[in-house]
Amino acid sequence: MKNTFIWDLDGTIIDSYEIIVDNLAIVADQCHLSYSQKEIYQYVKSKSVNAFIDLMANSSAYDKNQLKTMASNLNNQRADEIKCIPHAAYVLDYLYENNIQNFIYTHKGKSTVHVLENLNLTHFFKEVITSEYGFERKPHAQGIEYIIDKYKLNKDAVFYVGDRQIDADCSRNAGVKSIILTDDSDSSLSGDYMIRDLKELVNFM
Repeated sequence: MKNTFIWDLDGTIIDSYEIIVDNLAIVADQCHLSYSQKEIYQYVKSKSVNAFIDLMANSSAYDKNQLKTMASNLNNQRADEIKCIPHAAYVLDYLYENNIQNFIYTHKGKSTVHVLENLNLTHFFKEVITSEYGFERKPHAQGIEYIIDKYKLNKDAVFYVGDRQIDADCSRNAGVKSIILTDDSDSSLSGDYMIRDLKELVNFM
């Protein structure tokens, strides 16, 4: 039985944190809130972009939807600057050529398609699940469960690949194994498997 990989996107396939943090810092400044880029990055990595927007909404005159729109508009303006995580394209091509099924489950919205097309990655994925599907946010397992049910996958042969604790928690809630990409800077991260380079994924085929 061949394994199946369901992927997170930001920080796992694409390197977008710098852009996201830059733009959240701009939004925070517009709200007259003082956060360093390091503070924003640490908050986003340990929790989520959505959680940081909640934090700003609770401390400013803007509501959450306004802040999300402001950040999203800025991110969309820089979408063409997004690059792949090292070795992501190589590994995806290798898996694809070996008839391994790949999916994406991400909180990212409609810009996902443009980013994947721009990086020539679209054809590697059988389906891309974004926030537009309306599923409960991670660590809720609804997105992974949708893929497993739709494609009749065996949970014992499914891995969710991510870079944050919320991804590992989502995997556990779905009853599948997690593979967490980490540079070891966050010792609090825990998943079923921890890797430092995406090339290590070929060992899980």
